[in-house]
Amino acid sequence: MKTQCEKMTRVLLVLLAGMAMAGATQAETVIKDQFGLKERVAGLPLNKTATESGDATWQATANVLLAGEGDAGYVAISDGMPFMARVAVPSTAKIITVEVKLRAVPSKVTGNWMAIGIGNPKLGSPPWGNGVFVTVDTAGNYGCMGDPDPNDFVSKSVVSIKRGKMPEFNPDGLNRVKLEFDKADNSVSVWINGSPVMEKVSIGGKNFTVEPAFAGFSGFGQEPKAKTVTDFTVTYSQ
Repeated sequence: MKTQCEKMTRVLLVLLAGMAMAGATQAETVIKDQFGLKERVAGLPLNKTATESGDATWQATANVLLAGEGDAGYVAISDGMPFMARVAVPSTAKIITVEVKLRAVPSKVTGNWMAIGIGNPKLGSPPWGNGVFVTVDTAGNYGCMGDPDPNDFVSKSVVSIKRGKMPEFNPDGLNRVKLEFDKADNSVSVWINGSPVMEKVSIGGKNFTVEPAFAGFSGFGQEPKAKTVTDFTVTYSQ
């Protein structure tokens, strides 16, 4: 009887260990940055600074700046030129989500927009080449697109997936945009201000592929020094 109990105990321990390993495999990593200024200085570039959690380092164009005061920090753009800020995502990531509060502020540049994206573009290219991205503009429109060209600075190669009006659009403040890419089923989901506008939409056969090496935000024609981005989060499972 004792031997049988010992065998059952060993089997149970093996099963529990397997479950624990499976749980570890599915563990999520969360990278967050609310752009607080306790250890950073307003007016300096975001590039090469550490995120507040998640052990990541920003890669950003020189015109992406920190702004605000104390815990009320945010990102501002110093000019109307194209910009991008991103963090690296490991090649083992299976489901990647990027979420941010942002505002496309009206400026003198016609057709200006902002985006969040997942892909592997050349740093500074507003479209997310070798990836997928969601744009928002000053009129409250959104567009989910892909791009097969990592060097596409002028959006000549973008592939439209879905366009529409942003739910609960706030023209005078920040709007929350969330994008998810599921590598296993090659699908994309999008939420705007908490409302789903795309759910598990397959992007197979769309003439582009997603290389989820980075996640972040981008755009061009933003009003200089305006409050542009807050509450940045990237989540991925492995």
